[in-house]
Amino acid sequence: VPIAKKVQDQVLSGSVCVSGSGYYVAEKIGAESFAAGVTGMAKKYKFLVTPLQKKINRIVEFLFATAIVLIIAEFITTSIPFSDSDFIRRISTILISLIPQGLVLMSSVTFALGVYRISKLGAIIQRLNAIESFSNVQVVCTDKTGTLTQNKLAVHSLFAAGSEYSQPLTEKLLGTVYAISSERNATLSTLSVFPGFTSDVQLIEEMPFSSDLKMSGVKVLIPEISSEPKTFILGGYDVLIERVSKAEAEKIHQEYKDRIYEDYRTILFGELCGTGGFEEVKQNPVQFEIKPIAVIAILDQIRDDVLEAIQLFNENGIRVAVLSGDAASSIRAVVREIGWDVKHEQIITGSELENLSDSEYEKAARECIIFARLRPEHKLKLLQHFRKKKYYTAMLGDGVNDLPA
Repeated sequence: VPIAKKVQDQVLSGSVCVSGSGYYVAEKIGAESFAAGVTGMAKKYKFLVTPLQKKINRIVEFLFATAIVLIIAEFITTSIPFSDSDFIRRISTILISLIPQGLVLMSSVTFALGVYRISKLGAIIQRLNAIESFSNVQVVCTDKTGTLTQNKLAVHSLFAAGSEYSQPLTEKLLGTVYAISSERNATLSTLSVFPGFTSDVQLIEEMPFSSDLKMSGVKVLIPEISSEPKTFILGGYDVLIERVSKAEAEKIHQEYKDRIYEDYRTILFGELCGTGGFEEVKQNPVQFEIKPIAVIAILDQIRDDVLEAIQLFNENGIRVAVLSGDAASSIRAVVREIGWDVKHEQIITGSELENLSDSEYEKAARECIIFARLRPEHKLKLLQHFRKKKYYTAMLGDGVNDLPA
């Protein structure tokens, strides 16, 4: 999603200019850059001991200390010289019998068997003791994009916004716009599910997507519906609804709210009125008018087994929390699609967390399920809080923002 930048705004390395031009000053490079700092933090090797390993270590330490005490007692009470073989055998027996070498061996064998079983499911265990960590997890923190979802966009639903085109005809128009466009961005690619007109469709003119205008368009001749070329516009709902007549806009917006479309990535599809074409749109982006055809809600595709996994965690007394950089409305839409019941008061944003007192922060961390608009440091602070409160915590994620946590 393009983000407008103003003079003196910070731009992180890896950013791409999609529209306009300008100069920037490189303040940090190489190891000092933001990305290098995040990955450097993630690369620090930290060997964490699991609860079972801690118990085994305590047992070994206690028995070793006991053996030392018994050996000292043997030294004090015995009158046999140190060179006597019986004395050495007794000392050796105390040490060997009290140091549980078999316990360490069996725990290692158990871990190795666990690694083998997990590997048959297609997972890779990078540390032997991770097997035992699984059994102690009390809280699972997960990112949204690429974890709960497949990181692919899909059409959730659409509704007709005008009376000129039926829904089947609207879907064929959308399929045609996708097929004939030279662009293949993520939003436009969601329209590939719709069948298009197949015979004698001619592309006359195209307006590629512009982040300034937040819309794209095609002028096409479709003999099956008209002998004259038609110009179709596809763009952000909040932008294009302003280009619709007031009476139609009010009717469309009411249905938009009734269907809770504000929680989705929503686009408006319409036909350009007048004969000015795309030049008029570019020169006067607030003056042109469109006839609305459809409003389309787009959603990240949900992983098929997400609800099953969440229910499995809950059944075993494991809490699941979503830690995401996305907007709360976007996460709500995904959660609703999953079928996961999350109450409004169980949602909080990163900026809200920053303004909480210590006691309020502890309550929010304990009770909230969705943490939205989080930066990497927010996620890290939450994980550190869970550890401080002795919650054995697992973190799932696939983005650079998840790495520190």
